[in-house]
Amino acid sequence: MNQTTNLKVLMRKQSLMGSSRFEYDPEQLDKRASIRSDIYASAYSDMLAALESALDRADGDIVSRDNLEEWLGRKLVEEFIKRRGGSP
Repeated sequence: MNQTTNLKVLMRKQSLMGSSRFEYDPEQLDKRASIRSDIYASAYSDMLAALESALDRADGDIVSRDNLEEWLGRKLVEEFIKRRGGSP
């Protein structure tokens, strides 16, 4: 990380430590950040595995891998927008 990023992280930590939740146990903030990072990484890995599994179904005759990948990408974006309250 560069100096500006380090400063922002430190300022954020100090801000959160001022809250009652982390005031007496600041190490909890680092633990929670690590757990959160692990959850995101695991979810992303699971999503990539599921995507690869779906793409393996493309037989190249009826459905090409490229077309299926593009279609799945569009559907994922549409679903994301729908869940956020928008309409594609």
